[in-house]
Amino acid sequence: AVTAGSIALDGAADVDLATGAITLDTSAANGVVTFATAGNVDGGQDLTISAGSGAVSLAGVGQNTAIGALNIDATGTTTLNGDIDASSIALDGATDVDLATGAITLDTSAANGLVDLTGGAVDGAQDLTITAGSGAVSLDGVGQNTAIGTLDIDTTGVLTFNDAVTAGSIALDGAADVDLATGAITLD
Repeated sequence: AVTAGSIALDGAADVDLATGAITLDTSAANGVVTFATAGNVDGGQDLTISAGSGAVSLAGVGQNTAIGALNIDATGTTTLNGDIDASSIALDGATDVDLATGAITLDTSAANGLVDLTGGAVDGAQDLTITAGSGAVSLDGVGQNTAIGTLDIDTTGVLTFNDAVTAGSIALDGAADVDLATGAITLD
């Protein structure tokens, strides 16, 4: 585990998660965690980021070698600047997710892992593709502050909507079970 006031890996060409689960923790200082690498964050290990109210910014994660489970807990803005390929993706502790640069793909299909975006709003005028194999996908509000482009979800697992979705277009490919979990759900 790395515990610090803030963590910035913005000059590294590549980051390799080599041995065992990795935890980056800036929560005591509500510090920023930045992976603005020119390369990718790779390796078959789990990655947990705890930033308190600090912001988290990620470039591509798992593009050469999928990482294990990705778990982000931050009440500050979590900015996605690249695709994420992991065994599971839990942004249920991320209260504000911003799709910042270009189309974003969240892929857990190799492990049939869950994708959990239930921490809060997911916004940004970019396309979002979620590919989970038979893994479950759970969403809270998507596009509520800034409509996203295309939302494309490909899973044969349970797909759960907990709030409204606003997107340029919505494709729910293969979902065997769509659960409208909390009250009225608007797909716009």
